[in-house]
Amino acid sequence: KTGRDDEAIAFLDKHLADKTLPAPGRRELFFLRGKIHEKRGEYDEAFAAYRSANETAGGTCDADAYRRRIDELLEVYRRENLPRYARATLSLEDPVFIVGMPRTGSTLVERIIDAHPAARGLGELAEMNRITRGLPLSIGSPLPYPQCVRDLTPPVADRIGTEYVESVRKTARRARRVVDKYLPNFENLGLLSLILPQARVIECRRNPMDACLSCFAEPLHPSGHPWASRLEDLGAHHRQYERIMDHWKNVLDMPILEVSYEELTADQEAVSRRIIEFLGLPWDEQCLRYYELKRPIMTLSREQVDKPVYRSSVNRADRFGDHLEPLRRALAIES
Repeated sequence: KTGRDDEAIAFLDKHLADKTLPAPGRRELFFLRGKIHEKRGEYDEAFAAYRSANETAGGTCDADAYRRRIDELLEVYRRENLPRYARATLSLEDPVFIVGMPRTGSTLVERIIDAHPAARGLGELAEMNRITRGLPLSIGSPLPYPQCVRDLTPPVADRIGTEYVESVRKTARRARRVVDKYLPNFENLGLLSLILPQARVIECRRNPMDACLSCFAEPLHPSGHPWASRLEDLGAHHRQYERIMDHWKNVLDMPILEVSYEELTADQEAVSRRIIEFLGLPWDEQCLRYYELKRPIMTLSREQVDKPVYRSSVNRADRFGDHLEPLRRALAIES
């Protein structure tokens, strides 16, 4: 930020030469080196640093296992199966779920909503993961999730949905809309349609090449994002994400609004108004000045969302050329 790039690179290289530096620290320094080179337009050097950072991360990704997991969800939540499943009878319109891949503008969307006086962004809550893990016991079913949803009853669906709303309302009692920005909830939309059918879902989408590169170039935690350290795994994961989201849009009757990162950064007001209207709230000009709010942000996007919208990250992947060919192939995008 001070422009002292050469000093910064020399400082980073000094510590990267220390063989006793633990892997997590080495990874962070490689990411920082990549950011400096990218800022300077040195994309070969930037990519080399990002690649070294990800190689340092270790971790493994089983793309086949993840595909089978998505297969299982698609099978259980087939269109012809959904009418047979019980669903909640209570009208709980409070929850809003922001889902998608990381680095797709989700924190920006949450901040825009959070700036509205009748809404509150709660960050990334893992509550739905807890619910899915405990669902067989909650239902009293011998079947694991997701197969156990066939044993769901309306009273149990009402109870689980109410418990979720009560848990998130502890920190947002006066808000009409409460926002859960746990992005992997895109896997849980089938269950959400049963226990919180009145909930609203906002899906954040971005050019797949830009989204995946941005994941590759940021220190996403390897334990939660094992697919982010290799371009091939990133592409495979993104394709499964698109596959299940396309399925939900075809079979679920719960409202889902797709928000394009490119459209949002091109016309913030128009897209912001669309978001607020989707939530059933009156428009408020404060939503355009979301960056004036100083609530803490715990994601990698915290620096970006503390300033007005910018478009410098649109078509970011184009600058890296052939370095991203493995990603392009994994996404099945023609060169």
